[in-house]
Amino acid sequence: DLKTAIDSLLNEDHKYRVLDRKDEVVQATLTNISSKELQQKSVSVANNNLKSVKEIFQKYGFLGYDKVGKSHSDKFVYLLEYCSSEPEFQLSVLEKMKKEVDNKNANPLLYANLIDRVLIVLKRKQIYGTQLTLNYGETSYEPLPTEDITNLDTRRKSVGLPPIAETISRMNKKFYNPSQNY
Repeated sequence: DLKTAIDSLLNEDHKYRVLDRKDEVVQATLTNISSKELQQKSVSVANNNLKSVKEIFQKYGFLGYDKVGKSHSDKFVYLLEYCSSEPEFQLSVLEKMKKEVDNKNANPLLYANLIDRVLIVLKRKQIYGTQLTLNYGETSYEPLPTEDITNLDTRRKSVGLPPIAETISRMNKKFYNPSQNY
């Protein structure tokens, strides 16, 4: 069953990716593993998952809501996000996902976030401004290089994102407080 396979891949990945979980099974698994072994296992799991995600995509195409439901379509995108060692593969899947987003058969927010991440990895300009960094003076967050900044908020609105100024303000309040001295 496709949903079970997605759950299994994601659970295996999270065992080694999310170290601060309170999950007893995860803690039990990790207590006897050195950091080097943990890194090796994480890479091994990521490589196995990449192979599985490629096989699923080749056999079924993009897994939209109509194929596996909203929850598992989103989980498939999370698995795709973890395939960061092959951004060109991610782009090929995202191309199909965009068609599903346009048909309201995939999550537009996940699409916007992942396409921007992949474009930044490829040293290209992002589309939706989802990837931020502290500015040069470390006084505020700002989007990493973004195409057509004048129409950014229009593109963001089209996928359900708030205006960039609102996102920057929220990020500054949450993660950056210049009044704190470190």
